[in-house]
Amino acid sequence: MLAKKLNLETEHWLLYDGSGLSRYNQVTPEQFNQLLIALYKKHALYKKVYALLPRLGLDGQLVYYSVPRGLNGKIRGKTGSMQGVSNLVSILESKTGNDIAVSLFLSPGLNKFKNYRKTQMNLLDCFA
Repeated sequence: MLAKKLNLETEHWLLYDGSGLSRYNQVTPEQFNQLLIALYKKHALYKKVYALLPRLGLDGQLVYYSVPRGLNGKIRGKTGSMQGVSNLVSILESKTGNDIAVSLFLSPGLNKFKNYRKTQMNLLDCFA
């Protein structure tokens, strides 16, 4: 229903379940960015969704992220992780005040989870 309202092509999105806890789900970072961009074009809906997303370093599960000084509160998003995988789909407020869709999916292997968040923060710092 949302995809139709946003005129979003989801034919190639593979969703096994709605929880996001299945390795059979196959939605790419690019597809998540397409969703965020489509939402952005529907300003009223975008503002509602944006307000619901936790702020990195301040709200929800994102409070546990060690955030570079300049990014605290400037990123809203949703995380997801399983053993060997850490994802972040986010909206970053740039220095110019523009919103940037950034989706980072990292899966370099098992037992390196503690480094994922640091890598994600370093990458986000490049966009700010």
